[in-house]
Amino acid sequence: MRGTILHLAEIVQPRPVEEMPNLVSWFRSVEGPRADREGVLVREFLFFEKFKRPPLNDGDRRLIRDRTRDDEHLRLLVAEGRVPDEQDAAKLRWLDNAERRVRAIMEQDEGRAA
Repeated sequence: MRGTILHLAEIVQPRPVEEMPNLVSWFRSVEGPRADREGVLVREFLFFEKFKRPPLNDGDRRLIRDRTRDDEHLRLLVAEGRVPDEQDAAKLRWLDNAERRVRAIMEQDEGRAA
């Protein structure tokens, strides 16, 4: 019964990555800086948020890379002066918020609560 309730609650309001110590530790380990260097930090964070686990296989990593490429394309259009529609603008705000969240996790001291 408890599992069912938790599953339904997760559908309605996903638990933030910041509240999951094991996932937070992933971004504070060598994996966070690696994802940042590879340019997939935000999408890897969003993958964690959705699936509550790290990318485990080539399909997961391909999904992250493809979505990162789409995000970069949208940012390029904006940089070129093309005005996004409201849906694109909302997506950019969502991505910027996700980036702030994951960088805050990576910068936070291990000794403090996430």
